[in-house]
Amino acid sequence: MRSDKIQPRVYLLKTGSILRDQAGNILDARSSVTLIESERGRIIVDTGQEGDGEEILKALAELGLDGSDIDIIVNTHSHPDHCANNWLFPRALKISPNDGEEIAPGVRALATPGHSPDSI
Repeated sequence: MRSDKIQPRVYLLKTGSILRDQAGNILDARSSVTLIESERGRIIVDTGQEGDGEEILKALAELGLDGSDIDIIVNTHSHPDHCANNWLFPRALKISPNDGEEIAPGVRALATPGHSPDSI
């Protein structure tokens, strides 16, 4: 059976990283930044740490996009390495979806345990 609906496409714009000292303390943490293109629009999941903006915008440009082409921002939680670049996407609506909530056809939020109370 063929469906005329567009399946979401996912692009990793920036890889996340974490640097720890020998005791396991976090010295630097940077989230990944992901673009989801769906029939409802373009969604950025996490916007990265301050200083990551140039890399993110370059990755978008390689896809023929810029910050104003993003419709929705989802931050998986409120730590700066996940939301410091929300300003790069001036038209985007920032949403905080609940577990199971459909963000776009084929794209749902999933509650996951995290290291902060607001993790999704």
